[in-house]
Amino acid sequence: WFDEKVTYDPVTGIVEYFINNVKQLTFNVGILPQTASPTMSLTFSAWGWYTGHEHDFDDLIVIQDYGHL
Repeated sequence: WFDEKVTYDPVTGIVEYFINNVKQLTFNVGILPQTASPTMSLTFSAWGWYTGHEHDFDDLIVIQDYGHL
């Protein structure tokens, strides 16, 4: 097991990906549009060539930091 963290700043559009608190990549995915009710979705896929692939989660946490809004 290892810890993964993904952060997204809706103002700058920057996503950062961490493994065990070490930044692995930074990517600009674009800003979150200023609409009346913006939404964001997360999709996880354990796709592979053969059956039996899994993506196991333990203690999945999703938070919103209102400090940037």
